[in-house]
Amino acid sequence: MKIISTIQKRAYIIFGVIGFCIIAFLYQDISPNLSNMAARDSYIGKINGETLEYDDYRKEYDKRETEMKAQKSGQALTEEESNQLRDQIFSQFVKKNTITKMLSNLGITISDKEIIEITRGQNIDPAFMQIPAFKNQMGQFDPMALENFLKTINQDEPGTPPGTRLRQWNAFAEEILENRKVNKFNQIVENALYVPKWQSDYDIKLFGTSTDIKYVAVPYSTIDVEKIKCEKSELEEYFDKNKYKFTALVPTVQVAVASFDLKPSLDDSSQIFTKINARIEEMRAATNDTSFFRAYGDNGGYNTNFYSADQLGDHQRISEMFAAAPREIVGPYIDKDNVKAFRVLSKKNIADSVLVKTITISFQDVKTQEAQMQRYKLIDSIFKMVDTLNMDFDQVAAKYSADRGQSPPTVLARADKSLNSEIFWHGATTRHFKTIAEKEGAIKIVKVINFPARIPAVQIGEISMPYVPSNETQQAILSKAMQFIQKCTNAKQIEKVAKNNPDVKFKTTYVNKETKTLEGTEGNPKEAIRWAFNSKSGEVSSMIQIGNNYVYCGNLGSRSREDIKLEDIEAEITPMVRNEKAFKMIAAKMSGKTLEEIAAKNKVSVDTSMNFSYGKSALGAMPEPAVVTVASGLKANQLSKPIKGTGAVFCIMTTKVNPSNMGPAEELQTKTQLNQGFKEVRGLFEAILNRFHMDDNRINVF
Repeated sequence: MKIISTIQKRAYIIFGVIGFCIIAFLYQDISPNLSNMAARDSYIGKINGETLEYDDYRKEYDKRETEMKAQKSGQALTEEESNQLRDQIFSQFVKKNTITKMLSNLGITISDKEIIEITRGQNIDPAFMQIPAFKNQMGQFDPMALENFLKTINQDEPGTPPGTRLRQWNAFAEEILENRKVNKFNQIVENALYVPKWQSDYDIKLFGTSTDIKYVAVPYSTIDVEKIKCEKSELEEYFDKNKYKFTALVPTVQVAVASFDLKPSLDDSSQIFTKINARIEEMRAATNDTSFFRAYGDNGGYNTNFYSADQLGDHQRISEMFAAAPREIVGPYIDKDNVKAFRVLSKKNIADSVLVKTITISFQDVKTQEAQMQRYKLIDSIFKMVDTLNMDFDQVAAKYSADRGQSPPTVLARADKSLNSEIFWHGATTRHFKTIAEKEGAIKIVKVINFPARIPAVQIGEISMPYVPSNETQQAILSKAMQFIQKCTNAKQIEKVAKNNPDVKFKTTYVNKETKTLEGTEGNPKEAIRWAFNSKSGEVSSMIQIGNNYVYCGNLGSRSREDIKLEDIEAEITPMVRNEKAFKMIAAKMSGKTLEEIAAKNKVSVDTSMNFSYGKSALGAMPEPAVVTVASGLKANQLSKPIKGTGAVFCIMTTKVNPSNMGPAEELQTKTQLNQGFKEVRGLFEAILNRFHMDDNRINVF
């Protein structure tokens, strides 16, 4: 009674605590949404003094999403499509405020005459030619289709927002025009580059001259590279010489990742298999397969289709399925997050090839729109002859087919994609089909004769159960994870603690704002990436669930092109230093006055290569440009020093120099190609973008 009295007196406190707990619980559920709401007031990115605000981005995204959904008959965008759309909008923002502005400031424009020429003239931009809506039945670009589209550009498809076609056209046309401006800029830069005559003459001599060589190759695999120790001073020396190679183009964060697998215990596994085995016994006793499989809904099912071996995804069990007799059961077995079992319901042979006769109408000689239309009329007329009027197929083929006289039946394999889908799945003897043969530039009229080749196929029924840990197991794993993190006061301690904990998977990795996967986990790492870029060096995250993993992350420091340090990339350059030391170790053993002596010391053979040159630089399976360079500078019968090759360390001897046998025409062609290669603009716009500081805030918004 005293206890009840006390409770009554302190009721306001108790209800207050309960209320607080409820609020906390609700907050836990809604906090992500609140976070997102806060993020919506922020910006997406900043570059070159311009900001992409969330509201502006959202309007553009919603507009494009609506248009894409309309094109998909109202279906929602997949996660991949949504991510692609986000990336596209952001990339356009960056390009618009950097490269596009630069080109405008330089006065690089596209004239009205050029616009007409690339959209309706004789030099239509290839990008327009790739749009399916502008192609004919042959898959070729049809200028009339483009013209008709432009005439009806204000006539939107049913169910799409007003002005959709015009917006899409303007966006596409703008992208093409911007690319044209870029090409103009590239051309200006290329024309400004000068290749001296001595350079051209030297290049021609190098590419025209070849050598016959003898060589010894000692593979790098003769040394266990992983066991080579690297001193700190060696790493520092390599870093100082090659720092520019490791400059990060985007900010990255080094993250220590400790993960706990949420997987069933042995007891969980035993219970799951006990349940599915009981279900299997029910399946075994069932007399009506249709009723049995329908009764289990999402946990089982089948259809009337028969599947060949290459159509079944579970390759581990294919042989068992095809070896089993009808009504036999395959499984149970674990398939990712499920335990499955199959019953082979029926077996039969399905067509794997089809015997056909064809009439080929070629379009390769068609040059005008009028001739194209006449060819289509001819096809319709021929099809009517054989399909409606039942005229003799061979006689019609002999008169009209481009391969007339080749009337014997042809066997088509199911993998032959030029003629297969409709013929195989809807074909029957005596039926006719029209199908495009893209490689031949033709339309074929096909008559099905027979299905001579058949392959085994099975009809299967499936039962499935989730293979997931019990609540008790999840709690036990959660407890271990919480005990683990209590010992980690900073990021560097995570690895030390993880080494002595068999329950932990540990990995150190670099992430950027576009990282889609995190080593040691399965699932979307977005929350972990967001944390990494909003944390400070040394900090440890709270628990993050990624797929079937409880994850802790530690920030081991960030890097950018401005402040990269040896410690940031030590793990990356160590293998390179080891390879350099491996070369020196092998080279030290390649001393001798002759190739035969060197080969004997290293237990390898002396090989030869004839007409070895810049145009033919492979020795074995690997291209060896360094060896070519050395060979071109050696005198006859001169022994080289060890050469650091791609796949091995080489010593070579030139036995013969073969002078160039290029004719004037070949020499001119080679010189032109070499000059073009020298003047080719590579990485120019990447370099321009690197001049701008970009604040990419997408990770905090999406």
